[in-house]
Amino acid sequence: MKNQAEYIYPSTNLSIFTKALLVTAVVIGIILATPPAIAGPADESVVIRLTPEAYAQAADIEAVHTIDYGTFVWLELTEASFAQVLERGVQFERQHNPGEFRIQGYAIDTSSSAAVTPSTQTTIGISTPVFYLVQLLGPTKDQWISQLEDSGAEVLQYIDPYVHLIRIPSGNIPAVAALDFVRLVAPYLSQYRVSNDLQGYSGLIENVDITIYDSPNAGIDGTLAAIASLGGTLVERETSRGNDMFLTATFTLPASSLDPVAQLNEVAWLNYRSPVRELEDEMSDQIIAGNFGPINPG
Repeated sequence: MKNQAEYIYPSTNLSIFTKALLVTAVVIGIILATPPAIAGPADESVVIRLTPEAYAQAADIEAVHTIDYGTFVWLELTEASFAQVLERGVQFERQHNPGEFRIQGYAIDTSSSAAVTPSTQTTIGISTPVFYLVQLLGPTKDQWISQLEDSGAEVLQYIDPYVHLIRIPSGNIPAVAALDFVRLVAPYLSQYRVSNDLQGYSGLIENVDITIYDSPNAGIDGTLAAIASLGGTLVERETSRGNDMFLTATFTLPASSLDPVAQLNEVAWLNYRSPVRELEDEMSDQIIAGNFGPINPG
């Protein structure tokens, strides 16, 4: 199975013409030759958290984004506006690096144009749900989750700070990127899915835990078969866990198959599980059975 196209959708500072080009790229399924930068606002911004009382002293200062959470206010400011806050002596809590997050050694910074994604991915049909990362402007609101779901996204997992792993058809990405609380939508690349503890292995790797999304398109069995076709040998698998859409299966897997497996559309995560040494002697058996008492030296 092919993975998703590498489309980057910053939701701010894009002209109508640029957005149109991005939408067209999704519709025709272009394979991008060069990975674009993950870029947020062109200039560095400052994010601060204020009490409602403190915000009253700064409400007239121009902000890039103002988000009212009731018990506090979240402000994203330019350096010039932040200087005004300092001049007025307003009490605040600065949020350091709110636009940065890391996935398996890849630093993604959406607060400036410095961040760059790794290599390209191939395209997949625009109606097939795939994994994406969506970064919000601040701490998640319940209504934001509802709006993401109304836009066709299935919100699966939170990644600090303010990033969620979602499943969504690529054709719905422009609608998500247009939401006023979304900073960025970017593909969940295969490089992000392989844990650091699997790096550097060669040959056959035992005890590779693979977290699989139970997709109605492929299903768990279809994904397990795809992994087997890439050289994996199934050791064990979890049973279904009710409403949990993820299942973990343990494989013996060639190191050369890590990236091909990570590119499968239903695979979310691979990590190494250290083998547990079994207790095999008689004393250990008795301890496990509970047949032991205090030590008697005689």
